[in-house]
Amino acid sequence: MCTAINVAQGLVKIFELREAIRHQRRVNKQTYLQLTEIHVELQLLDRNGPLQDDATLRRNATVKKFASAVNSFVGYLQKYNDMNRVLRFFKRSDMEAERQQVVAEIDQLFRMLGLATSVTVMNGNASAAKNAAKFLSKLQDVHADVKLTHDQVQAALLGLVEKR
Repeated sequence: MCTAINVAQGLVKIFELREAIRHQRRVNKQTYLQLTEIHVELQLLDRNGPLQDDATLRRNATVKKFASAVNSFVGYLQKYNDMNRVLRFFKRSDMEAERQQVVAEIDQLFRMLGLATSVTVMNGNASAAKNAAKFLSKLQDVHADVKLTHDQVQAALLGLVEKR
């Protein structure tokens, strides 16, 4: 729960600071939107079942990496927002390198979530196929029972006709 609160607070702070660095407003907004999209995806996965039960998410520690990415982006924005404009001008290449590291983390999260979602879909497809096979076998059993009953009724009717 503490991680979720920290992530939510981090996203709020990113929203406040995303336009602070003038020459990076567009890319900071895109990064914020990507982080928000990951957050929404994690919430949707959580609604389908507890996240920690999903082996792929647990193995990759996606939630922790997401919290780390949010914290590093908040730290990046705060660091350069508090900096003087002139000093920020001279640190522009360092800023870009740090931002690229954060973006690389976020891209890795997107790939991991894509893999986790694919695994979830494959597990859903496998369970759907298993359920369909069970349903078809039950349907065949019912059909065999109905057919046997129909044959018995037909034999009984034939016996009645012969008696008349």
